[in-house]
Amino acid sequence: MPYSIKILNESDGIQLPGEALNTLPDSLFKNFITSILAHITNNIDQLARKSPSGAGKTEVTFFFIYRPLIQVKPLRLPPWPESPQAHGSCSLMSPWVQLTIDRSSNLTVQAVFIWNERQVLLDQALLAGADIPDLGSPKSITSHLFEEYVQDYVDTILLASSPEERALAQESIAKRIPADILWLFRHAWQSTFAPFSMEVHHALGLTLKRASPSHIALVEMLANRGIAQCRTGERYRTILDLRDIVDLSDYRIDNIH
Repeated sequence: MPYSIKILNESDGIQLPGEALNTLPDSLFKNFITSILAHITNNIDQLARKSPSGAGKTEVTFFFIYRPLIQVKPLRLPPWPESPQAHGSCSLMSPWVQLTIDRSSNLTVQAVFIWNERQVLLDQALLAGADIPDLGSPKSITSHLFEEYVQDYVDTILLASSPEERALAQESIAKRIPADILWLFRHAWQSTFAPFSMEVHHALGLTLKRASPSHIALVEMLANRGIAQCRTGERYRTILDLRDIVDLSDYRIDNIH
């Protein structure tokens, strides 16, 4: 069965056709795409064969979005609408995958898979017990804002004059720096021997690499659930909503070093 695959790299605003997948450099995002495609296409084929419109036209579109933690360049393309058309007979919406299946006439499947670096951090912060309001799928931050957060953390926490002052400062800084970003800062090496921003970038890389296998498994589970159960309006807002349907212990990261 032919599939339409579209890839959007939000770090540089470049939209690529699926045929360009093999030309992408090896990365966690590329592995994310190839792993999901290898896992999901067979289930879609089975769905098409079981569909009452099996003899009719079948349209399957996969969208893959890479969203970096830090948006260095302004996007040159208007952002994609993340949610597929929600008029389908089945839908599953979450920050990680958004799926609609329309069987009204021909079978139409649209799925959006999002590799969102900040979402991974948000998931980890929530699993660690942070009290965070529902942010939906969090957006990238600018490099300027990132540096402001870094400097605030260095001045307030790393350069605190005493352990007591540092402990008191933790509460105040939590009001200025988002909990997901603060989770990353706290898991970076707490040192100013090198620029702390370098430590944070290193910690981000370690976090994403550690989380990648479980993150992919989570996305695949949700996609399969949407295909198999075919409910209308199934929605998960945060990682905590999944506690009753998947074991999150492998996904949770307590120490990245």
